Amino acid sequence: MSKDAIVELTARERQVLGQLAEGRANKEIAEELGCTVRTVEFHISNLLRKVGVSSRLELVARGQNRITLVARVSQEGPFVEVRLFSGVACAALGDTLVVLWSTPATPQRWSWQWARVEELMQEYATGVVCLSLVLSSSTPPDSALRAQMKADIAAATARLRRFVIVPLGDSVWSAIVRTIGRAVLLLSGQSEQQKVAASVDQGLALVLQAAGPSTPSRSDLERTLGELSGLLGVPAIAAVSAS
Repeated sequence: MSKDAIVELTARERQVLGQLAEGRANKEIAEELGCTVRTVEFHISNLLRKVGVSSRLELVARGQNRITLVARVSQEGPFVEVRLFSGVACAALGDTLVVLWSTPATPQRWSWQWARVEELMQEYATGVVCLSLVLSSSTPPDSALRAQMKADIAAATARLRRFVIVPLGDSVWSAIVRTIGRAVLLLSGQSEQQKVAASVDQGLALVLQAAGPSTPSRSDLERTLGELSGLLGVPAIAAVSAS
């Protein structure tokens, strides 16, 4: 990349770059910004890719040379960190977390997903969006887990701009998930902004209705769904979307 290249950075990436310029270590940056070290590493990886350098020193040097950091120069999709835990895969794109469930709903799996939501909420003061897709190879949460889900979602309040659940399977399975999901959201007191979608298409539309400056495009969301389904070894999302 030339010195005069134009690069788009998020507000958080600018903060991380500023911290790097001050010589801060990853742990110090995490403490300063109120996030995890792994999240800092994710942002640094994004910065290296966007600016087109291979080291932190080069990155800081480019920043000190006052390169313009306002618009994207590449048409490639965004760098996405995918995480996997016991049949649940997720990826964060800006202020949006995309999650795909292929295994039964358990307290451990829900806690893992919710920890990712909370981690993202620490990053974005304006709130986050979560798109959670549930395959028919999963099973619905029991009453104890439904109570925990209700409590977690209720406690998030404005920090969770939208939580969208999408059942992926036949009509019977989809009806079961929609009924349980709507009951959980209603009891959480968040049913106005948190939704259960009838299809992947509707789920994406609901996410974009709650979009903010850091929300990814529909094409980026669709690309991520494909990556998650490939990681879990399940059919392409478009082929198993609910009717």
